[in-house]
Amino acid sequence: MFALVLVFAFTLVVIFILIKLIDIILNNTYQLKYNNLKLAVTTITFVLTFIFSLIIVVLGVNLIFFGLNLVGLKQNIAQADINVDLFDCPSLLETIYHNENQVYQFEKHRYIEEVAPLFTIKIEYEQGAKRLREQAGKYQNLKISSKSINVVQEISQKLLEKAHLFEERVKIKADSSGTKQILKLLEKMDQVTEERLRLIDRVKQKCTNI
Repeated sequence: MFALVLVFAFTLVVIFILIKLIDIILNNTYQLKYNNLKLAVTTITFVLTFIFSLIIVVLGVNLIFFGLNLVGLKQNIAQADINVDLFDCPSLLETIYHNENQVYQFEKHRYIEEVAPLFTIKIEYEQGAKRLREQAGKYQNLKISSKSINVVQEISQKLLEKAHLFEERVKIKADSSGTKQILKLLEKMDQVTEERLRLIDRVKQKCTNI
């Protein structure tokens, strides 16, 4: 629907430009001899200008409200409550502390790309993927209540997602032909990492506030 409105608005712009050109040509060529025609052209131009301006205003308002709704949705998701059992907090926080200290050492994909020699990048990512899967397994093996299991599975899933992205990076050649793919993968790695860290922060806040 939005695309159709844009096409319609673009068509009106083209018509408006053509009419303005005709208006200019008539003025310059016939020196205002055809006043009736000029009046008709001016009227049509005015009407189209009004319609186009109205469409622009409507589209602008819709885009603003769409953006506000999207931001609000993201904030609601980020602030949504999570279920954590009080008795699970000690083991959860301990696992998070030890796992994150381990993960931090080998999940720095940006550092690998910038610092690691070309001939060791593949090894770095292979080892990183292996270690990420190991840490994900530690979350999955936690003995916790059913109330807390969902958030633990989410954190574990984010680690597995990043491990998969590491494995995908290994398949890409480190030359100009794979630059775009690498950049996209790095952005996805950033996103997955940020999502995992947000989950961990929410667990910490929940356990602190219980």
